[in-house]
Parts: sequence; structure tokens; C-alpha cells
Amino acid sequence: MNLILVGISHKTSPLELRERFALSETRMAEALQRLQAEPEIEEAVIISTCNRVEFVLKAHEKQDGMAGFRRFMESYYGLPYDEFEHSFYVHRDYEAVRHLFRVASGLDSMVVGEPQVLG
Repeated sequence: MNLILVGISHKTSPLELRERFALSETRMAEALQRLQAEPEIEEAVIISTCNRVEFVLKAHEKQDGMAGFRRFMESYYGLPYDEFEHSFYVHRDYEAVRHLFRVASGLDSMVVGEPQVLG
């Protein structure tokens, strides 16, 4: 499958850190374009709300999408990935899909059932 989800949320990071990585609608298109320009990344989706920022990546077959993600993060945000890596969670393949369903259904929200991501 080669699916990777990398993110931060209210469960893993304080608001100040989440705000550093949050993407407004005006910045989302540029960030997505730069992320998809990484050679290892075939497809990408970014979810950015007040409580989470998640990057969902489909890497090319036999490619490590994390290498492209790290380059994107360092070039786009201008910070060494190693400085904030401990605040991000990584889910791969079926765990990534499971996590996405929990987020979309509101099970992983601050207020359970909250429909912001789905909206």
C-alpha cells in the first residue's frame, strides 16, 4: 500500500506547536504542491484544523515517503525535522487508514463526534 500519515494533534502537541505547522486555506495549495513535488511522493492530502495538522502520503512503489516528507518539512517550514520529530506521530498502511476513519468520524476529536474534519 505504501501509505503514510504523519501528524500532530491536541493529544501530542501544545497549541503553540500546532500553530507553527497549521496551514490556512491560502497557504494550503502551495504546501500541497510542494509536498507532491517530492520525488518519492505519488499523492498527498493535508488536513489542517485548530486541533491537528496531518499529512497523508502515498509513496511511489518501493520508495520511502518519509525521506520526501522530511525534505518538504525542512524546506517549507525552515526547521530541521529532528527538532520537532518527537511531537509527530506516524501511522503506516492499515493503521493510517484506521486513524483517518477515526478522525473523519470525530472519534479522535477533542469533543467526540465533532464533525469539523468531515465538513
